[in-house]
Amino acid sequence: MRILCVGSGARAEYLAAALIEANHSVSSVERVVDAAYLVAVEHIDAAIVLCAGEATDAARAMVARPVHTVLVIIDAPGNQDARIEALYAGADACFTGDYEYAELEARLHALWRDGAQVDADMLVPVASSSSLAGGPVLSRTKRSLIGADGTELPLTRREYLLMECLLRNAGSVVQRDELIGYVFGDAEADGVSLQRLVSALRRRIVESAWGLRLVTMPRVGYRVVLDMQDASEPYSGDSRKRTAVENSP
Repeated sequence: MRILCVGSGARAEYLAAALIEANHSVSSVERVVDAAYLVAVEHIDAAIVLCAGEATDAARAMVARPVHTVLVIIDAPGNQDARIEALYAGADACFTGDYEYAELEARLHALWRDGAQVDADMLVPVASSSSLAGGPVLSRTKRSLIGADGTELPLTRREYLLMECLLRNAGSVVQRDELIGYVFGDAEADGVSLQRLVSALRRRIVESAWGLRLVTMPRVGYRVVLDMQDASEPYSGDSRKRTAVENSP
């Protein structure tokens, strides 16, 4: 999931670190007004706002967010009336300042699963699931790609985020800038960083012989497709041109 952490100080730093450790793509801003802008122009799965008594104001500020963006508010005082008011104002969930991270993580996935209709662990392509039917799936808990035969390909955190973003848009082209933001978050990165990551993962996926391909769309981005051709059969004809595109920057 791509998550926007809203707040400052030690609480926000702890939350961002915990989310990153759980294999999420995390970006951070300090002000709710900045968060409201970002969710309007970028694809954010969830926004988590840390506040101290302004839960209702935060919920109202984020009420115009896209329907796919889950809003969770963590209010330090966290009295019951304030939490209820924030929920009525538009928050999807509201926690007190002494929340347990495990419960927050579970609630996030429950809310997202209800909206996106995907499993909390095995993520299949959301946008066009039929295009990769029978192909490998992505396991969040194992941080691996798992083939139909049960074999696993362990992934680094950034490889996992790359595949998560591509699989959610299976068959469609994902823009370079969107991938850079999703995979690298607030870290310094550019198209070259993304290209190196894709190239390294592409080689490993080819060795798996699953027929899964990371295709480069020159000057645009990348997409993931499943080649239903028998992996043991050599490509012919235009396949040479296709291979050149797949391996291009």
